Amino acid sequence: MKLAEDLKRISLRDRMVLAAVAVAVILAFIAMIRAATAPTMALLYAGLDPSSSGEIIEKLSTMNVTSDVKGDAIYVPLNKRDAIRMSLAGEGLPRQGQAGFELLEGINAFATTSDMFDATYWRAKEGELARTILATPGVKTARVHIAVAKRGAFARGSQSPSAVVTIGMARGKINSRQAEAARYIIALAVPDLEPEHVAVIDTAGGVILSPGKSDNNTALSGEIRDRELSLEISLADLLEARVGVGNVRVKVAMEVTREQSTRFERVLDPQQRILTARDSSETQESDTEGAGAVTVASNLPEGDTDASANAGRSSRNETSESTKFDVSERRLETITPAGAIKRIQVAVLINQPSNPDSQANKVEVRSKEELSALKNLVTAAAGIDTERGDVVTIESLAFEQPVSLGEEAAANPAMDFLSTNIMAILQLVIPAIVALLLALFVLKPILTSSSTKPDASHLVTAHSAPQLAPPQDVTGKEQAPSTVDELRRIAAERQAESAKVISNWLETQGTAA
Repeated sequence: MKLAEDLKRISLRDRMVLAAVAVAVILAFIAMIRAATAPTMALLYAGLDPSSSGEIIEKLSTMNVTSDVKGDAIYVPLNKRDAIRMSLAGEGLPRQGQAGFELLEGINAFATTSDMFDATYWRAKEGELARTILATPGVKTARVHIAVAKRGAFARGSQSPSAVVTIGMARGKINSRQAEAARYIIALAVPDLEPEHVAVIDTAGGVILSPGKSDNNTALSGEIRDRELSLEISLADLLEARVGVGNVRVKVAMEVTREQSTRFERVLDPQQRILTARDSSETQESDTEGAGAVTVASNLPEGDTDASANAGRSSRNETSESTKFDVSERRLETITPAGAIKRIQVAVLINQPSNPDSQANKVEVRSKEELSALKNLVTAAAGIDTERGDVVTIESLAFEQPVSLGEEAAANPAMDFLSTNIMAILQLVIPAIVALLLALFVLKPILTSSSTKPDASHLVTAHSAPQLAPPQDVTGKEQAPSTVDELRRIAAERQAESAKVISNWLETQGTAA
């Protein structure tokens, strides 16, 4: 074969270089194929504790899934990520926080004492509460500890339980409302546990709610701020319909009662009488009296029978009524809870309109009628009561324009694709470029030099050299003769002189040697 003949003609050094180049090209193509067929890795989980990460990696190895660990992040192939997550979730992975009621499943009833069962039960209860708190958005870690005093057989009283929860947020610190929610979650899940006996601790901010009397003012402050923000957003949406988006700023300040108050009121009206009691009674009596003297004839069977006609009768009817009146009285009880609004102050700043058609972009001034109409809208929307002391202030001032930081770059799909897949593209292009460079600048010159063999047929004597016509280019035009061709022509024409010149040159060279 020609390739075998070419390899025989080249030197050993060139053969070694050629073999090295061939191996390098093969390795480059193998790397290119592996890069093209390698799976794209995607994030599976990140930010887990070491124990949970170890369980997941061990499970992935049993599932024959390729995984990559970078710091606290675990990566798996993109096309299998969703299926792996569902499979791990079916087995309860990753485990967050403490173990829950599954601890009770492994208890042996015959080998477990009451103390051991109680300890396992409260541990399971703590784990379930920690899982519930972890479901709160923004909570990264949670751990619950419940202290329940063991009641003795001869104890007269019982000590109420207490608890403490430690919460770690993914960003920032836990606010008072979230702390109150965690406190009530634990208090309602444990019998006889009062919310005041639950302490809430933030891993970054320290004690948020200390045990003892609940701090209602802290929770009330958060509630007031939420109400203020809600009213500010509503008023801004209402005004932006007129002045445009971003051309209005609203600030609301509420004054509320901090303590709950109860008011009793008793009103007596002497001008009015009310019936309080009425008693009525009725009496009826009747009596019959005998008439005439008693004689013998009246005692005989057929005696004086008309004697009873002359008898007397008497009857009596009596009715009485008792009525009792009293002064009109009215009792009122008014309970004012903490957080009742005492006063509202609303401040509205509106941007002055500008005329884009004018050369100087002149700022216009809003009319008093427009400001008055906007003020009426704010008054009605915010429920302003002037008798209560509420205040609404609206001003129209020009906003300070921010300094331009440059033009926003338009979206470029091609650049977005390149930025997303730049690593995959480089994995394909770099091995291909290396293989091409090795083939062009190393392999090809070696093969070319080996296939070229010196030709000695052109070494002829001057007198036997054929007379060649002047070379012509591809266009047919005659080219200028070269120096060698000119010497050949002269030697052919003057052979004797040429032979003499060569002989003298040889003799001169021999003398010089």
